[in-house]
Amino acid sequence: MKRKDERTMEKYMKAGAKIRLFKTLGTRVFVDVGNLIKAADRQKLTKALSIIDEICSHAEDNMFRDHPQLTHEYTKVFYGATDNPPTNSVDEQILRLAKETSDTITSEGI
Repeated sequence: MKRKDERTMEKYMKAGAKIRLFKTLGTRVFVDVGNLIKAADRQKLTKALSIIDEICSHAEDNMFRDHPQLTHEYTKVFYGATDNPPTNSVDEQILRLAKETSDTITSEGI
C-alpha cells in the first residue's frame, strides 16, 4: 500500500471512477450470463462481485482515514452505478471521470 501522503484525493477519485465502471460492467455481465451458466457458477460470480464491494469498503475506510475533513458526499466515490443521474457534486465528478476512463478504453483498447 502506498504511503498516506501518496494517497491523494485525485487518486481516490480516479480509482473510484474505475471501480464503478468495473462494478457496473460486472453487474451487466452477471445479468447477461446468469441464465447461461450453472447455479454454482452464478454463485462464484456473485461472490466475486461481493469481494469487489468488500474491497471498495476498505478503500473507502482508507480514504476517510487519510482525509478526515471529507463530508458524507464522498461516500459516492466507490458506490453507485455509472448509468444513474448524479446525486451530488462528488457523484457528478466520479461519473465524469468514469466517462473519461470509458472513452479512453474504447478509443485505445484495454
